[in-house]
Amino acid sequence: MFGFDKFFSRRKYTGSDPIILSYEESLRELTSGKSIEDTRFLVFDIEGTDLDTRKGKILSIGGVMIDRMGIDMKSCFHWIIQQDATGAEIIHEILPDESNAGVDIKSVLPLFLEKAKGAVMIGHCLKYDLDMINRELKDHFDYELKRPYIDTLTLANRVYAGKDVYGNIHQKNYSLTHLCEKLDIEITARHDALEDAYLTALVFLKMASDLNTKTLVKSILRKY
Repeated sequence: MFGFDKFFSRRKYTGSDPIILSYEESLRELTSGKSIEDTRFLVFDIEGTDLDTRKGKILSIGGVMIDRMGIDMKSCFHWIIQQDATGAEIIHEILPDESNAGVDIKSVLPLFLEKAKGAVMIGHCLKYDLDMINRELKDHFDYELKRPYIDTLTLANRVYAGKDVYGNIHQKNYSLTHLCEKLDIEITARHDALEDAYLTALVFLKMASDLNTKTLVKSILRKY
C-alpha cells in the first residue's frame, strides 16, 4: 500500500466548481491501497517564457498517461497556450503565430484537471511545472493541486548518486538529456512539452524496471 493520504494538503476546497469537486473526489482513489501496477500516473511538462515562475507565462503543456506500468499513447495531449509573442516561444520551437492563436489557459485548466483525476503526477524538475500550473489555478479558480508526485530528478539521485560516510546523498543535477543518454533512450526532439513528457515517462519506467519500485516510489513521494 502507498499510504498516499498522509501526503495530501489539509486545506479543503470549499467552492462549488463541479470539475474541481470531481477532481477532489478522485483523490480518494489514491488512498485505497493500490499497487504500483494498478496506479495511474500523469507524466507532464510545461514550457514557459521564464524560469522564474513568478514572472513566466505558460507557453505549452504536454503529457501522457502511464497505466499498468506502460505508456498509453492514446492519452497524449499537447496544448499551445495563447500568449503575446515575446521571443521566448522560439526557444521551445513554437512559432509566434501558433502562440498567438493558442488556446486560452483558463479553458485548458479544467481539461488538465480531468486528465489528472486519480493519477499520481510525474515530471522532471517537477517543482517548476507545479508552480506554473498552480499559479494559474490559483488566479482563475482559487485552487491548487493537492496530491503526491514523483520527480524523476529526485528518483535519479536516489538511484545513481553516491552517499557520503554519513549516508547523505550527493545530489546531482541530472538533466533529462543526461538521463536519456545514461539509459539508452533515443531522443528525437527536445523543447517540446509533449516530447519531454514522453521522454520523462520512458526514464521513469526504465529506472523503475531495475528497482524494488513499490518501496522506492513510496519513499520519494512528496506532498506539494
